[in-house]
Amino acid sequence: MDDSPLLPSDAAKELGATRNTIDTLISELEGHDYIDIFRDERGHRSVSAKKFMTDVFINYSDALANLALKLDFAGINTARKYAK
Repeated sequence: MDDSPLLPSDAAKELGATRNTIDTLISELEGHDYIDIFRDERGHRSVSAKKFMTDVFINYSDALANLALKLDFAGINTARKYAK
């Protein structure tokens, strides 16, 4: 999201996922042309989302936040807390 390529191991740490999961995700996203993959002189990979993927993620996040507001998820959660 910040235009800085990310190492797969760092992505795994940030997402709380296994390295194997991240490798699978990278393979699938690369196959659909959603990410750019860069290799350094030692052949280590880093990845960066393409603008299309970033735009889709932002639009999805906005839609989800608007739905949460419309359905008053915060109010529902507060009511659940007091019901216990």
